[in-house]
Amino acid sequence: MAILTLVYLAYMTAGYAVLVLDLLPAYDRPVSYSLIAASFLFAAAILVFSAAKGRRKRENGEPEKSEKARRERCWTIEKPPVLESVFLACAMLFTLAADFFLVILDDLYAVAVAVFFFAQSFHFARFAKTGWKKAPARFLISLGVRILLSIAAVLIVRKALKLDGLLELLAGLYFVELLVNAADAFFLVKRGMRFLLAGIGFVLFILCDITVGLNLMGEGWGIPPETRRVISYLTWVFYTPSQALIVLSGLKCSFKKKGKGEKA
Repeated sequence: MAILTLVYLAYMTAGYAVLVLDLLPAYDRPVSYSLIAASFLFAAAILVFSAAKGRRKRENGEPEKSEKARRERCWTIEKPPVLESVFLACAMLFTLAADFFLVILDDLYAVAVAVFFFAQSFHFARFAKTGWKKAPARFLISLGVRILLSIAAVLIVRKALKLDGLLELLAGLYFVELLVNAADAFFLVKRGMRFLLAGIGFVLFILCDITVGLNLMGEGWGIPPETRRVISYLTWVFYTPSQALIVLSGLKCSFKKKGKGEKA
């Protein structure tokens, strides 16, 4: 799994460089789609890894490593929770589908945003599953905040901004999910440092979506073309790292030194 992680990081870095440096302008769409496909496949690999290790432990028993072995190994990838891995893989599958509508078909924006909303719902399910036993009230509050903010988003879009399109309404609801998921991820950092990766990933995701919105609405808002080109560039600066960090947060790692370690 460690080797697969390194391969994933190398591929994401290479694709990110191609997009940001504009090395293959004619292939921007297939490259960008392949990156999110790689994220989904890696999330699926985490799910398989989690289920396989769990099954081996149940069937054969997993002997405890000796103290000497623990001291010799300074970094290891442990079995992540299976259900958490399921939710992460589902979230990335819906993200892959949304990017297909957004990047490849390029004309089904409302469908893409709706699918992105379902992806964020799976991220919420993952965080809720992880934190429910320790702080069930916190996630009931999170659910309530989502409902209240969703109502506020509808009112802002319809009444304040005077926008009556389906795309704008879905975008408002989706953005609420994204914001609260970022907050939930940072809340869970005390349960494992891997959630810090998720939190940073969601912050980058939020910045990416802001640039997408500015780029789509920029002409109507009077944003100069030169500024919109910079905004389009920033989309890639934020998006690819965000997906990599969110997926890598699905790995549960242990760091050990001289027999003492801290789980991440």
